[in-house]
Amino acid sequence: PDADALVLWTSGTSGEPKGVVLSHRSLLHNAAAKLAAVSQLQTDRRLVLLSIAHGYARTCDLGTWLLSGSCLAITRGFEGWKRHAPKYQPTLANMVPSLADRILDQSLVPKSLRMIGCGGAAMNEAQFLDWADRDVTVIQGYGLTEAGPVIASQSPEDSIPGHVGRIVQGWEHIIRAGRLF
Repeated sequence: PDADALVLWTSGTSGEPKGVVLSHRSLLHNAAAKLAAVSQLQTDRRLVLLSIAHGYARTCDLGTWLLSGSCLAITRGFEGWKRHAPKYQPTLANMVPSLADRILDQSLVPKSLRMIGCGGAAMNEAQFLDWADRDVTVIQGYGLTEAGPVIASQSPEDSIPGHVGRIVQGWEHIIRAGRLF
């Protein structure tokens, strides 16, 4: 469990490029913590739009899917969404704000979609509320590649614009002078 499982190349928060080594145990625990924050059902259908080579997608798409036993389909970006979302009728998807904007702008939100995770950057409040108007819960969080990557996550019960949610299970943390350690 503690053997090296994955090496991710990142500039992290320091801006200094480095390789980050994650163990099997850290990947499993981070995916389990994310799943505990945002539960999924075996009946869910996840449409993956982000590269699973990315740390966030590997945890929040692939890792939680493996643990939940739901269905998963993989495509790529906006063109993939246009092509596959109407047939697949996803209930879950993760995306970046610019992709979320394009999907909203072109009214490509399937009625089946109940929740989206937003990674890479936070949605602005107007965009967040536009999704809520379509009965889609937006889940935002915070993380670092070197941390596996999810540190904080909203849950459906605390989905609020401009917030990242609570620290997920398994993290020791302290806030000093307004800074998270």
